[in-house]
This record gives sequence, C-alpha cells and structure tokens, in this order.
Amino acid sequence: MKEYWYGYVSDFLTPKEPDIRYMDVREEPFEIHGIFELAKDNFYRLPLTFAKTVSEDVTKQMRAGAGVRVRFATDSPYVAIRAKLEGFCEQPHITFVAEKGFDLYTVENGKFKFHNVFYPPLDLENEVTGITRFSGEGKRDIVLNLPTGTAVLDLQIGVKSGSFVGKPASYENEKPVVFYGSSITQGFAASRPGTSYINFLSREQNMDYINLGFAGSALGEEAMAKYIAAIPMSMFVMDYDHNAPNVRHLQATHDAFYQIIREKNPDLPVIFVTRPEPSGSEDTLMRNSVIYKTYRKAKENGEKVAFIGGGAFFPAEIQFDCTADWCHPNDMGMYYMAQGIGKVLSQF
Repeated sequence: MKEYWYGYVSDFLTPKEPDIRYMDVREEPFEIHGIFELAKDNFYRLPLTFAKTVSEDVTKQMRAGAGVRVRFATDSPYVAIRAKLEGFCEQPHITFVAEKGFDLYTVENGKFKFHNVFYPPLDLENEVTGITRFSGEGKRDIVLNLPTGTAVLDLQIGVKSGSFVGKPASYENEKPVVFYGSSITQGFAASRPGTSYINFLSREQNMDYINLGFAGSALGEEAMAKYIAAIPMSMFVMDYDHNAPNVRHLQATHDAFYQIIREKNPDLPVIFVTRPEPSGSEDTLMRNSVIYKTYRKAKENGEKVAFIGGGAFFPAEIQFDCTADWCHPNDMGMYYMAQGIGKVLSQF
C-alpha cells in the first residue's frame, strides 16, 4: 500500500480495535433502502435479468449504488466497514469519493448530521475498509450511503462487541418516492453520495426513496415505465429530460411513459422536472414545451401532477457556479435543486 503524507489515513483505513464484531448488512436488524428487489449477492438497483431487457447501458449503470442506504441504530462508540466493489464509472465530473466511497450520517433527535466518509486507497480500488468513532455515549441512528458510481458486492458493518444494534426510527413516508432520470438524478458531480439532490431532500423531509437515475441511459423506455409502475410508491418524480437525445425522442416517449405510470397508479402524485439548464436555449425551450404539454393534459384530466422548470433552480447571479461543467450540478447546485423540488413535493 502506498505511503500517504497525511498521517491519519492509515488509522482510518485499517481498523485496529480488537473487539470489533462484523455483521452482514443483508441480515437483521439492518435495513436496506433504495432497492425494490434486493438480490442476495449484490446491491444492484434493478434485477439484472430485467435490466438486460432495457439496454446495455442501463445494465451497466444500475450496478452503481446511487441512493442505496443502509440504516440501523447502535450505541457502539465506533462503526467500521468492510466492502467489496466491482467496476467503476470513471468520469471526469465525478469525484473519487462519490464514485467509490461511502458517507455516514448520524441521526440524533430527528436531525441528520454528516459524520465521515469511507473510501479505498488509490492503489486498492476494489476494497474499502475503515472506521469512524463517535464522541459521547448513547444510542444513535446511522445512515450509510453507498457509492454513486460503483457496484457494491459485499458490505459488512463492524461495531464494538456487546454493543446494541437494532432498527432505526422509521421514515415519514411508508412507501418510497421514486425518481427516474439522468446522471444528475444519479448524483454525478456531487462531491460524495450524501450530497446528491435526492439525499438533501431525503434528510430534509425524512423521506424514503428509490434512485433510478442512469447516467446517459434514461431514455424513457416502455419496459422501464412498466417496471416503475409496479413499484409500491408514494410519489413519482420524472426527470429524464437530459438523456432524451433530441426533442423528437422526448415527444415520442414522455407522455407515453407517463400514461403507463398513471394507468397502474391512478391516484399517484407525479412531478415533472425539466433539466436544470439556465441558458434558455431554443432546444431547452422546446423540451420544456413537450414536458409542459404532458403536465397540462394530465392537469386538465384532474390528475395529481406538478411541473417544475429546472431553469429556475439556481439563483441568476451564481447560476453557472452551481455546476461542475455547465451541465452537472455541484454540491451547491444539488442543494438548490433539492430546495426547488422539495417545495413542490411537500405540497402533496
């Protein structure tokens, strides 16, 4: 292993406590959120056999752990992890920590607080080990977010032997909110998993969710619409504008996709979101018109829908500072997206 000049890393990466008890997070009392059908041998966001019927790109992207969370309660003075990773989504606008790392939040008195990150050393990219310690005693809820751009094949949590490990407090919503969209939905360009716009929303509203964001691969396929329509959900956010290759494709798929969702879920609130493109280009305006047409038709039919124009997410004076590359929102942009969508989401 390489030598690092910042001295704390060796202790952080290699737990040395003699009394660690490791447990598989697939077993009780751990809760895994963000997956409709959990497989025994992975944490993929879609069943592999189904993903292959959609596209090769979706089959690749759905392996990433974006939006997948492990939740539990413990009074252990520390939490350690051991994880095995597979494959990486190496992109210039996704950080190493977001791509391959985990971040951990504590929940105390109903308040979420960022605590620490776990990530592999640069020369050992298929394994993550680490430990983080807590100040103070007592039971606390833990939320561990899986990597945004990497598949997790195995994950174990370590606590002090004899410590309490149990169920966390419940989310406010019994059924998850489902998000379908592009790399922005997946969380690309957020600095770590917990700073995607959906995770900001989740913490602010104590909201369970499923992230079906697929970088470059959300094309509004009929098969995907039918899969999503069958998920027990409390709300659906439709956000795949960025991945539609052109306006004609969006016209051919957007309302058709929505109708499949609506047929199976007549009372479901649905939020339509356009891409966070502040430039007001002709292409953007035409796309907005297509999505607004779907919304207007549904609204006239008395259906539970809302429309959000993504061009208004960011304050005008800093709109381009809210992106990493004029396209993907950075942490600040993700926060503003969460604020904009959250105001609408809370109205239902």
